[in-house]
Amino acid sequence: EDLGQRLHRVHRMSLRDTAKVLVQVGKALRKAHEAGIAHRDLKPANLFIARVDDDEVVKILDFGIAKDQHSALGDATKTGEVIGSPHYMSPEQVRAEKDLDYRTDLWSLGIILYRMLVGALPFPGDQLGPVLAQILTDPIPVPSRYAPDHPAGFRELDLQAQAGGLVPG
Repeated sequence: EDLGQRLHRVHRMSLRDTAKVLVQVGKALRKAHEAGIAHRDLKPANLFIARVDDDEVVKILDFGIAKDQHSALGDATKTGEVIGSPHYMSPEQVRAEKDLDYRTDLWSLGIILYRMLVGALPFPGDQLGPVLAQILTDPIPVPSRYAPDHPAGFRELDLQAQAGGLVPG
């Protein structure tokens, strides 16, 4: 199943299960980024959880709008063209900036992390305009407000969100 299906089924994930997924996605993204490739559409539906023996392996799917940072060839997007999945888009994607790089994937991964731990999106909505406006203007909601049962270490994510940076350094 993909992570989106899992989140629909379980609503939110434990810290342990979240860490297992996050570590694997982080390693895969590091490899892609070291090769100069930015995914640009990271979202739960593009993270496939495969069963291998008694373990689960996470695979990143759909590099359809990925960008090779080392080459202009194959980059079908144009300046001003919005690409990605709205709820997981970085502010740079919302502004349709041309030179998106690996940092947009880190933003998306931070939103996925928030969704996994909290059980909700930080910028929810069914209409494109208001969602994009929230991404550009609203602070990231404090996670423990929606998931108070997580341990004290969860507070660090709160502080990152309040500082305006969802993805820890």
